[in-house]
This record gives sequence, C-alpha cells and structure tokens, in this order.
Amino acid sequence: MPKKTFENLETGKKNRIYEAALNEFSRTRFESSKVSNIIKEAGIPRGSFYQYFEDKFDLYLYIFDEIGKRKMAYIGDIQSKIQEMSLFDLWEELYITGAKFAMENPRLVDITKFLLSSKDQVYNKLMGNNLKLAVDYYVQMIEVNKKNGLIRESVDSVTLATMMIETTTNVAVDNLTTGDDFGTDFEKMIQEIKKRIDIFRKGVETGEEHV
Repeated sequence: MPKKTFENLETGKKNRIYEAALNEFSRTRFESSKVSNIIKEAGIPRGSFYQYFEDKFDLYLYIFDEIGKRKMAYIGDIQSKIQEMSLFDLWEELYITGAKFAMENPRLVDITKFLLSSKDQVYNKLMGNNLKLAVDYYVQMIEVNKKNGLIRESVDSVTLATMMIETTTNVAVDNLTTGDDFGTDFEKMIQEIKKRIDIFRKGVETGEEHV
C-alpha cells in the first residue's frame, strides 16, 4: 500500500496518480501495464513513483483498495439496513447497487474484466487479501438473521458466507469475461443473481414451507 510520502501529497496530485493508474490498468492486463505510461500521464518523475509505492503491484493494490472504498461509500445507506432486512433481500440489493456503481464507472468494469479473466498470481494475491474481509462481512449479516429467527441456527455461517461470495463472483466472471458490453449484460446479470439468491433463500431460511 502507499508509503507515507504518498499519503502526505496534496489531494490534486494523488488524484492525478489515481486517474493515470486507473486508465493504464483498465487498458490492459496487469502484466502488460507500464509504470512509464502512468508516470507520464500523472506528470511525476520515475524516482517520485518509487517514493510513493514499492512497485507496480503496490500501486495496483492501492487502486483496488480505493475502488473498494468508493464502492462502499456508494452503497453506504444499504449497509445500515443489516438489522432490518432479510439476508437475501439485503444481498440482492447490495448486488444490484454494486452493479449500478460499475455501470457508472466503466473503467472499473474494464479493470475487473482483466483481473477476473487472468486467474494468475496477481489475481490470487488480490483475492486472498479481500476474501477474509468479505467472509467476515457476510457472516455478520447471517448472524443477525439467525438472531432474528430468519435463518436456521443449524446453518454454518462461514460456509454459507463463502458460498454466497463464490456465487456472486461466478456470476460476475461469467458475464464480465464473456460479454463486450456491460450495459447490455446488466439485466442478464441481475436475473442470474436473482435466480441463485432464490435457491439460497429456499434452502436455508426458516418457515414451514421450507421444511
């Protein structure tokens, strides 16, 4: 992640570096991207780049961390509903809102396409960094639903959380890596996730109709 020297930069310069890196990483796969293109667009010397980041991968991690922060800010209001919504209604709303965020930020779709289609060492490192946080977040939602009597106590929370994350990722991979126009595939993605959520809902929720 960024060094202290980067954090101390004024906002305008940090944004120039972010925008230049996002442009480069959304244009090509990580292994083909070039620091030279980033520093040229950002208007910084090569020496300054290595005062801000350890290497290209360090910058790549920062970009995804920043994307994550911006996405969480975008869906912030939904997260506050964790105590009042059922797990699967909340999951569906989070997914749809996240897809809308992607539609409004096409470069984020492009960079995600390159990452998901690679399944290489970079993918494994990046996903490994984020998987535990995602599982913990979903487990929190599941436990709230158990407490509210909406999910059977016998359901293993970590296993369910992992399955939900894998399902979301698989739908994204199937649609982002096989289609050229995310906007065209948006409704298809929503319908696919809704079908899968419905299966989860009927499999683990309480209620006589599910016994």
